[in-house]
Amino acid sequence: MMVLRNNLRSGVPGLFFMAAVLSGLLALPPAQEARACWNVELTECFNQTPLRRCYNGWPFQSPAFTNRYWRRIPSSASQNSWGFQTDFFDDHMCGNDMQSLWCMGCPASNDPEIDNYVPNLDTYVTWGPFSLAQAQAAMVSFYLYCRSEAAQDSIYWGAATTYTLSSLATMNISGSYSGIMQADWQQKIMNLDSLRNAATGNPVSMLGQSTVYLFWRFKANSNATVNKGAFIDNITVAWDDGGVDLQAGPVVLLEPDSTAPRELAIGDTVFAEFNWLTCAGGAGVYPPFRVTGLVDDEVILDTVITEAVEGQGHKLYTDWWILDEPDSHLVRFVLDTLSEVAETNEGNNIGRLAYYVPRPNDPPDFLWITPNDSGPDTVDATAVLRWEAYDSLEEAALWFYTDTDAIGCLGPLMAGGVRTEQDGPDSLVWDTRSQPHGRVIYVFVQITDAANDTCIYAPNPIVIQHLAVDGERRIGPIPEQYYLEQNYPNPFNPRTEIKYGVAVGGRVTVTVFDLLGREVMTLVDGDHVPGSYLVEFDGTQLSSGVYLYTLTSPEGNLTQKMMLLK
Repeated sequence: MMVLRNNLRSGVPGLFFMAAVLSGLLALPPAQEARACWNVELTECFNQTPLRRCYNGWPFQSPAFTNRYWRRIPSSASQNSWGFQTDFFDDHMCGNDMQSLWCMGCPASNDPEIDNYVPNLDTYVTWGPFSLAQAQAAMVSFYLYCRSEAAQDSIYWGAATTYTLSSLATMNISGSYSGIMQADWQQKIMNLDSLRNAATGNPVSMLGQSTVYLFWRFKANSNATVNKGAFIDNITVAWDDGGVDLQAGPVVLLEPDSTAPRELAIGDTVFAEFNWLTCAGGAGVYPPFRVTGLVDDEVILDTVITEAVEGQGHKLYTDWWILDEPDSHLVRFVLDTLSEVAETNEGNNIGRLAYYVPRPNDPPDFLWITPNDSGPDTVDATAVLRWEAYDSLEEAALWFYTDTDAIGCLGPLMAGGVRTEQDGPDSLVWDTRSQPHGRVIYVFVQITDAANDTCIYAPNPIVIQHLAVDGERRIGPIPEQYYLEQNYPNPFNPRTEIKYGVAVGGRVTVTVFDLLGREVMTLVDGDHVPGSYLVEFDGTQLSSGVYLYTLTSPEGNLTQKMMLLK
């Protein structure tokens, strides 16, 4: 069996790509679950640069040295026909953006949005030959981007036993498309067992044919209303040759109740489930073969399977064992270790599962120093958390969180709150400037290592009490830029509050003026850290009227009006 040597479209490995295609799009029996039995060959990704991107690059051979060729009919350069497109509609197919195959060849401008193919165009390309003489099933996957006139121009695809479609009787069709695809490329699937003859309409199968060619035929009407052609790329052929093949599947570790363990630890009891498949081919009942299971180098299963039915999935279970060694381990299941079965696709007969058992570790010792049990800590701009911790393996991580109460260990992670445990005293400075004035905050630490996950609240909360500076009180949080709000209430008698904020630290003043520009009162004058503030204005000694108040800060000046009514 040949393997898919290139990643298709988004870089997905070929085996998994074919698994998805075959399971969802081929109308084959449920036994086709054994996808490793398919012979898969990359037929064309147009990622080999031809001699020229136009006609002189033909015949184009890919993969190299396979004796399979692209042919185009007619082959004359005098008529616009199939050629390589490198400038438009390549869309990174096959993981590259080199080119695609375009029904127009190479007009003068090489621009599909400008050049039109000629009216009444009837042209096709074929790829081959390949043999399906031993095939039990076969399919083709390709991607199409059509830019033709709906219900007028069409592209057909299918298979034939010759590369020259001399009449309708030689053309066996799988599908067709007419119209402009406004979206991206569309994947099309040909089941080579379910074609129809273009002349008779009768069903046709390519299985059993020793010479098979794929074809794409483009036919246009007599006008040139929308004549931009059609593009194909990313063409893959797959078939099942009916041979015997075994496919090792997933290995799963289970607890005695048959559930997957969330965590592993020394002393746990586990057993292994091994999944394997037989090919849906022509074997019927498989000859006997051996299955061996090992944990590291210790054999935990050794059995001979007899009368396995083709095209089915199977499971094997080991006896349980106790995890008594820490660190990394490997479970392996090997099919056909003594080569008792001659397979058509060796090399996919080992199922593996790596698992890790952490070394036992007692929870780290942790003692809060601040906040402690003497009472709540009152803080303004910063809170200093202090603790002592000891961990025998030096593997613990400390995660510091805040909470609205001391229940449940739920809350946001503190800014800068991830620390690595270090034996002895340690501390963390937490910026509390953005916390609202008066808030009561409970802090807790989550201590984690390979074997532990422990939550410990500080004995007492932290109370945010922003300090007053010249009559104003910082109320948080830090704004994105400076601001000066309308006083409240307004009008007022005789007191009102003014809220402002600064995003840049420095000297800040808030001054009240009358309408003649005379200074009435300075409410704030001093250095500020970034934050939001509230200051009270008492107009008891002033007469009724309109007054101005101005914020002056490193970011600039702002002014508002307020009205005193007595």
